[in-house]
Amino acid sequence: MTIEATDRIGLVWSGGGARGAYQIGLWKALRELGIEQQVTLLTGTSIGAINGVAFAQGDYETCLDVWENMDYNTVFDSIPKKENLSTGRVLFSLAKDFVRKRGISVDISRNRMKELIDEARLRSSSIDFGMVVYNWTKREGEKRFVDEIPEGMVADYVNASSNIPVFESLYINGDKYVDGGFAEVVPLSLCLRRADKFDKLIVAQINSFPYQHLQERGTIADKEYLMFSPLRRIGSPADFSPAAIHHAMEVGYQETMAALRVTTEV
Repeated sequence: MTIEATDRIGLVWSGGGARGAYQIGLWKALRELGIEQQVTLLTGTSIGAINGVAFAQGDYETCLDVWENMDYNTVFDSIPKKENLSTGRVLFSLAKDFVRKRGISVDISRNRMKELIDEARLRSSSIDFGMVVYNWTKREGEKRFVDEIPEGMVADYVNASSNIPVFESLYINGDKYVDGGFAEVVPLSLCLRRADKFDKLIVAQINSFPYQHLQERGTIADKEYLMFSPLRRIGSPADFSPAAIHHAMEVGYQETMAALRVTTEV
């Protein structure tokens, strides 16, 4: 795909757990190509919503630092703080926590999310940001842009979008919410609701069901799009090991740099 200087770019970032590191590599490539500032709309689900809110706030360095220092201890409350934990030990700790609390405790990551979101800055951003959540109580998805979310509740919705059912329950106004992937793991329809706000579309489809190795190109709603489903294998959604995260970021960066061309002609 060739990005021209006058193109407005839309981004769609899917869910995918730890695979979300791929989106950070994509973001790095957009910065180096000099087209980050051309992004005018971004929709995300689950980890795509978490990364997306950072993108809309312009918090690349902060987001990169979070990912580069991520491990099981920064995501889950119950994992012992020891180096070189075996997969078996991690799974045992999570299972024990799930049985004891009827849900894996992730307060550490939920509270971190609340600290990182600057709602005033997000609402005044030049990037129109939206996310997908799933209302488990009403059994229906909710697809909302920030201007459709009540004041002071954006962090709650971002946490809800990434709240897979094995985590401790999360409630908003008395309703239970779970991961937005139950409604739309690749939030394309939400993006297309405001298709007038972008000219070309980049989709990062990093979810695992099904896991594909392809880069799909075409048009949708009269917009040219490029969809990344990583050509090289990256880790599983649950693999928050530093090695897996750094690998996914590097793959995202390399594949984006290889797939995009930029022209400065106006």
